[in-house]
Amino acid sequence: KHAEAEATLTRATQLAQGKDPQTLYYLSQVEFALKKSNTGLKLAMQATTLAPDNPQALYSVGRLLRENSFSAEAVQALNKAHDLAPTNVAITTELILADLDQQRASHANTLLGTLLQSASYDDLIQAGTRFGEGGRNELAVQAFQHAVEVQPGAYDGEFNLAFSYYRQREFAKALGVL
Repeated sequence: KHAEAEATLTRATQLAQGKDPQTLYYLSQVEFALKKSNTGLKLAMQATTLAPDNPQALYSVGRLLRENSFSAEAVQALNKAHDLAPTNVAITTELILADLDQQRASHANTLLGTLLQSASYDDLIQAGTRFGEGGRNELAVQAFQHAVEVQPGAYDGEFNLAFSYYRQREFAKALGVL
């Protein structure tokens, strides 16, 4: 039903005179789903222009752009979001992934070091899960290792660590953790 969603969201955007960042974001999502990448990119960037002080909006657009292979543009949106909310783990995690996509390992490693040292157990679980979803199992292992150090014996931390080892084909380590 993407075509129907596109028509409805296009109409909503027209009614809002192109000034509602949330509608633009949703329309951008639909355009990407319809493989209209250039239109999706244009709408996403327009949404960031309309919400320059909203870290959640910038994060959402940055993640959408990264997931649709526009990582350079994602880095821009996510850097702005991180400047506004430097302690937000979801934003930091996504920025690390986008930085790595753009071969910005130094910046990513700096952010990762800060994240691993300052994040709570729950935040480390969240970050590790996102790293795993993003295909960065080596980072997932690091996040889950720190989570297990912060809260030894916690089932979900140990299970996620074991699963990350398993995904890296380190079966002996996975079994040892379990």
